[in-house]
Amino acid sequence: MLPGWENSQGASLEVLIAHRLGMTVVNAHDLVSRGMYTLHVEFNTFERYNSAHKQL
Repeated sequence: MLPGWENSQGASLEVLIAHRLGMTVVNAHDLVSRGMYTLHVEFNTFERYNSAHKQL
């Protein structure tokens, strides 16, 4: 998440939904500092969400 996301109703809703779906939510700073491995893991999580969402 980007700095200040807590002040956005839309971003707060995204975090709530992500948590309820069991997804990992990270701050942008932490994501960048973890490097490409994290990008791969987060992309896979996003793909799993999209697959589940298409089935609804």
